[in-house]
Amino acid sequence: MSVKVLTSLRLNNAIHDILLGDKLAVLIGEDIKDPYGGAFKITKNLSKKFSNQIIQTPISESGFVGMATGMILKGMNPIVEIMFNDFLPLVSDIIINSSTKIPELSKNKKKLGKLLIRTPGGGGRGYGPIHSQNLEKIFFGFPNLELASPNLLIDPYETLKNFYETESNVKIFLENKLDYAKKIITKDFLKDNELKTKDISSKLKTKILSNSKDLDNPDIFMMCYGGLTERAISAAKKLLIEDEIETSIIVPSKIYPLDIELNKYLSKINKPIIIFEDNYTDNGWGSYILNILSEVNNFLSFKDVKIIGPKKSIIPANVEKERKHFVDEDKILEHSRNLLL
Repeated sequence: MSVKVLTSLRLNNAIHDILLGDKLAVLIGEDIKDPYGGAFKITKNLSKKFSNQIIQTPISESGFVGMATGMILKGMNPIVEIMFNDFLPLVSDIIINSSTKIPELSKNKKKLGKLLIRTPGGGGRGYGPIHSQNLEKIFFGFPNLELASPNLLIDPYETLKNFYETESNVKIFLENKLDYAKKIITKDFLKDNELKTKDISSKLKTKILSNSKDLDNPDIFMMCYGGLTERAISAAKKLLIEDEIETSIIVPSKIYPLDIELNKYLSKINKPIIIFEDNYTDNGWGSYILNILSEVNNFLSFKDVKIIGPKKSIIPANVEKERKHFVDEDKILEHSRNLLL
């Protein structure tokens, strides 16, 4: 992978090209026009070129997601920015009780548009209990709804563009705010660290990254998404150096529902697997993956699977304490070693 620009710029490039190529696409959100360009500058400079396709709104998430839901009835393709993941509960009623039900309720008699919601989550910048949460699990289990999360292994431009083009009528794109200022992992990095990779899933890629001689048969598997990827790579490196434990890391771009190709791959795993998320683990992403494993895999027992997530407490505002609240390298190492005992 030769792309060396920041994640934030690649997301900006993707939105630019979506608006350029689709006149039915409309960008909606708070403070997204210049000179501000969004809370994390992802929409910077777009309003200069696409003034007719950008709607800046008051602080009223349920209001403008409701407006976007009306737009898809008219065949338009709104892209909504929710300033922080923490505000997703404000729009859950609209999405769950209206947006996702439109295809069936309309009996597909008319051409519907698609709603894509982008939102940053995660800690590490000291935003504390109100602006650092990951609340994606609210949306697991509903029809006509997909969730994806970009990671540093795949160009975020590719992930966002491909996600926009999927068939689902309602999609939520979960970005990690720490990744905005990071560069995509390059082929040179992989080569220097003696890491192998392969792709599973066709359009929205699942990447497998490994320091094992046999990528499909390491000592242990890790499975994570989005902003956790870097932490997994760092922990896997230490396991190899300090414990001679070989690791393969499974990183899906689409986190719900998992692609059929990934389900097939999970069905063949016969080594311990540690799953981690930036959401509280009760009924979260890890529980969803465990359910998939229990359905497709005849080899694993529950003692071979471990799910880890943040501490069960509100998120502290102190930067260091906030980082320790979430899954970090030390937690991954501790639980990986225990799983192999």
